[in-house]
Amino acid sequence: MIANLVRLDRRLPSFAVREVTFSGSTTVDPHRHERPMMVAVLEGSYRQTVDRRTDEVAAGQVLLLPAQNEVVVEIPRGGARSLLVTPLNQRVTDVEHELFGRIGISKPGVTGPLVRRIRGELSHADHDRWGAITLEGLFLQLLATIGREAKTDLVDAPPAWLLGAKEMLNQRFRESITLADVARSAGVSRAQLARRFRAVFGTSVGAYLRARRLDAAVKHLRGGDASLTEVAVGNGFYDQSHLTRVCRQELAQTPLEIRRRAQRVPRAALASHRTGVPPVPATG
Repeated sequence: MIANLVRLDRRLPSFAVREVTFSGSTTVDPHRHERPMMVAVLEGSYRQTVDRRTDEVAAGQVLLLPAQNEVVVEIPRGGARSLLVTPLNQRVTDVEHELFGRIGISKPGVTGPLVRRIRGELSHADHDRWGAITLEGLFLQLLATIGREAKTDLVDAPPAWLLGAKEMLNQRFRESITLADVARSAGVSRAQLARRFRAVFGTSVGAYLRARRLDAAVKHLRGGDASLTEVAVGNGFYDQSHLTRVCRQELAQTPLEIRRRAQRVPRAALASHRTGVPPVPATG
């Protein structure tokens, strides 16, 4: 079944951009894309099968999808948020045959910083021409980065034990889990786990764990009324100040600012109903 929410649908000079939020524990029915595209994962992770190849894609990674291949997407319990980016103009389309001719996944260490910048821009963009220019530049830079690194940084699917270790982090990130716990479960040494995890996913086990906790906390801030302390502790942070520090470092916002931005959406929808002017979708 298809269970998703389109939160943003924009057309830039060189790209069509659609932001989609996927509900947890769901499957997107088999489908095909008419044009090649980049899929940039903003939050969470999911398992995607394309042309009988199955890959797990996580926040910070970019998946390259050729056109007309059958795609099946499985969303884990935590859900996911992604950008579907389709090249439009001839300048960008010229690279499709070279870059989008095969399925590939970027390492988070290569594309992660740009994906985080795009995510931050979506959080702050006022949807005016300056925001559009900024996003256009970031997507062009992302495409160029992938093109330059394609020979060395598009990787095949990681081994089963490493996927199992990552899934353990996805399922138990709210707990006080250690590197030793994950290595023991995977049947490898801590050093091997740390080395392979960074090599494949472009980040450390600890940094990935913090990112999962942050993603979950942001979802709770946007969609609930629990206190900031409850959101922090319930998602694996030590306390509210710890959550605030991480939000400022990664998103340039405080938890309270994230919640207030989310609360603007109902008011914008009400104003749209009264005036007939469509509301600007909330992002970030």
